[in-house]
Parts: sequence; C-alpha cells; structure tokens
Amino acid sequence: MSFSQTEKDDYELYSLILTEQLELGIGTEKDKIVFIEQFMDEFDGTYHIFDHENDSITKSDLSLLYSMTSKDTTFLKRVVKEKELREVVVQLTSDKTANPKIKVDLLRTSSIEIETIPNKKYNSYFKKLRLINRGWNGIERKYGTNKVVEFSKVNYHEQFASAYCMRPTNHIF
Repeated sequence: MSFSQTEKDDYELYSLILTEQLELGIGTEKDKIVFIEQFMDEFDGTYHIFDHENDSITKSDLSLLYSMTSKDTTFLKRVVKEKELREVVVQLTSDKTANPKIKVDLLRTSSIEIETIPNKKYNSYFKKLRLINRGWNGIERKYGTNKVVEFSKVNYHEQFASAYCMRPTNHIF
C-alpha cells in the first residue's frame, strides 16, 4: 500500500487499515474506537511466522495467516508465490522493537472518534482470564465502545509495507 518510508506514509497506511480493512468511519454514523497508544510485543520474541532461514511455509503458518487476515485467500496465494512479501511478513514477528507511540491526531477524521489508552491500562481490564466479559464491560462503560485497535510500527521491504494491527473484540472470547 505504501512505497516510501516516511512517517506521513506510515499514517496513510494506518488510515487505510482503519477504513479498508477494519471498515471504520465509512458508514453514516460516526465510529468510536479505543486506541492502544503503543504496541507491546506480547510474544516476547518467541513466536515467528515461517521458517525464514529455510524459506518454508507450513500448513499451520497458512492457517494462522488465513485466520489473521479475515480469510484473505488472495493474500495467502501471494505469500506462497512471492518471496519479497514473505520477507516483509517475517519482519512483523521478528522485529517488534522500538514501536512508536502512535499519534492518534493524525488518524482522527470527522467519521472516527478516537480515545487513547496505554497498553498497561488496557491489560488491567483483563487481570483474571475467567473475567474476560467483565473486562469488556468495563471498557465499554468507560469509553462508550468495545472497538479496540492497536498498531505496530510499519516495516518496509522493497515495494512492500507491513504493520501489525490488533482488533480484539468481545466476540473473540
């Protein structure tokens, strides 16, 4: 989606993800979201997609990508065929350091209202795993929505750009 490596282009990519992938701010009503200010590596560097040293893709890699990309089979076919695309996807799981604090003012539009929350505060709503619904209820009471979004930094490789986007909802749990 983006061909250069500037902060301005990072935010254009983030905006495209919000509108085209997450379909926020495109309806007649204003969407309200809670935005986690800074992506934190929840995998602690222990999770990698693909065996990038041998450039191999397992069925479990493809299954994970299938579920994480809202069943985008076109993307999966491209990942299998295009080594450059695989390399940029690998960066998402192998390079999660120095993620910037997102400047939400650059993402606000007349059709998207954004509240911010630090990662630590977001996680505090879910202290006990068995009380997940209570956490979502708390977020909805405090912020007036259960739509939560988080972005990683944008990684670039040749003509490709990638960013991790998390959109947890109470429907997942």
